[in-house]
Amino acid sequence: MPDRRPLGVGFALLLLSFLGLSGIARAGSAEACASRDLVVFGLIERHGEDQSLPAEIVADASMKLLNARIACRDGREADAIAIYADLDARLGTMANRR
Repeated sequence: MPDRRPLGVGFALLLLSFLGLSGIARAGSAEACASRDLVVFGLIERHGEDQSLPAEIVADASMKLLNARIACRDGREADAIAIYADLDARLGTMANRR
């Protein structure tokens, strides 16, 4: 039976050439965004359940959360982190005013 390891290695190298290293960089961006996403998502969820903020503000925050997720997915980590930080600050400030 012929040794198929060279074929497997060749396939792996071909796959990596198609995917490029950008996929690896995106995975790192996703990990960097994940903890911030969970915090902001938790704030949005809590405000929605408590009805401590107007529905329009919660809906707007949800849309901005989606924008941050898209930025992370696209490798624009700095943009995503800025959106998460803004949401975190705004939702915290608005909740403290009430």
